[in-house]
Amino acid sequence: SLVVSDEDITLELGSNLEAIQKIYADDLERKYQKPERATFARIILPFTDDNKDEIQKQATELQNKAISGATDAGADFTVLVQEHSSNKSNGGVIADATYEQIPAEIASVVFSDTPPAISDVIETTEGFQIIKFIDKKAAETLAFDTVKNDIARELLQTSKLSEITKKEA
Repeated sequence: SLVVSDEDITLELGSNLEAIQKIYADDLERKYQKPERATFARIILPFTDDNKDEIQKQATELQNKAISGATDAGADFTVLVQEHSSNKSNGGVIADATYEQIPAEIASVVFSDTPPAISDVIETTEGFQIIKFIDKKAAETLAFDTVKNDIARELLQTSKLSEITKKEA
C-alpha cells in the first residue's frame, strides 16, 4: 500500500535529509515561493472604435453607481457585474492573481500601496474596466520545516510505487 506512517517520515528525514533539502531547493521557486497576490472583482465593457465614446460614458456612469454602492446607497458591485460585464463568471472575481497574470493597467491599481475601493475607469485591450479591490496577500516563502514532511512523504510514496510496479512486472 502507498500509506506512509509518521514513523516512516521521521526515519526518512533522519536518513535522507540532504536529498530532501535538495528537492526543496530545486523546487523552491516553482512550488514554495508565492509572490504577492491580489483578489479583485471587475466589470468589463468591450468597445469598438465606433462606440468607444458611448461605452466610456456608460463605464463612467457604472463607476459612479459602484462608488455609491460601496457606500451602501447604490447598486451592489456583484449585481453590476451580472447586469453589465462581458465576463460574468465567478461574479467578476479574479482571485489570487499575481502582478504578471493581469493587464499592467489593472496591476498598477490593485498592487498600489493603497488601492482604491473602486477604481477609475481603466482602458485595457479587453475593454473599459472598473475594478473593485477585495484584498492583497503579501509574498511568502514556505519554510523548509513547513514542507519537509510532505517532501519525505512524496519520496516514500514514489519509492513504494516503484517497488509495487517492479513486483507486478
